[in-house]
Amino acid sequence: LTHFADAGSFARVRRVLATVDLPVYVLPGNHDLDTSTHPLAAFCQALDLPNVTLPPATLALNPKIALSLTSLALDPAGTGYTAVPSQISALPDPSLSVVLTHFPAFPMSDLLASAELKHAGDLTNRAEFLDAISTLPGPLLIVNGHLHVQATIAEGRMLQLSVAALIEPPHDATILTIGVDDAGDPWVRRQATSLVETPGVSLPVLSARDECWRYS
Repeated sequence: LTHFADAGSFARVRRVLATVDLPVYVLPGNHDLDTSTHPLAAFCQALDLPNVTLPPATLALNPKIALSLTSLALDPAGTGYTAVPSQISALPDPSLSVVLTHFPAFPMSDLLASAELKHAGDLTNRAEFLDAISTLPGPLLIVNGHLHVQATIAEGRMLQLSVAALIEPPHDATILTIGVDDAGDPWVRRQATSLVETPGVSLPVLSARDECWRYS
């Protein structure tokens, strides 16, 4: 949401979200943590609004779909960031569990290297984070940013959709539509749209701009 976790940037974010009537779920990225002893204090204070849910948190989007919001913390060694997952499912037997996280859960360095793209670093507890969210019941949809690349990883009952950046090419807005069909099987559709055209730039897009997935 910000570049330097500064008060002015957080104030602008708050002014925008205060005009929204719909529920809003907000995750901190690594740029939203400052270097104080409470690195998310400004983030949490600025976004303390009635319609905003901050992580770590779990809730039921509807009787069949559970949502889990992942927070961030500075690594104790000061060498990076750790994920703070919400590990309790909001539903006992969901048709779909959705995890929103800034950093990816699956490793992506080899995938980006094969596409000659830069890898911006992993969580220091990435493997433990993946193990933790793997305990959530049912099919699992993971949605992440951070690497500024659009990519898809499907493994067993888990699907990870990495979304590209708004701040740089491809200047993406990504819409995810999720649901459960009459047979009880979940599905997800990703639609990514560039808001600014960038001719002549090799875009970090490694999967279809419009893709549908169904679990069975």
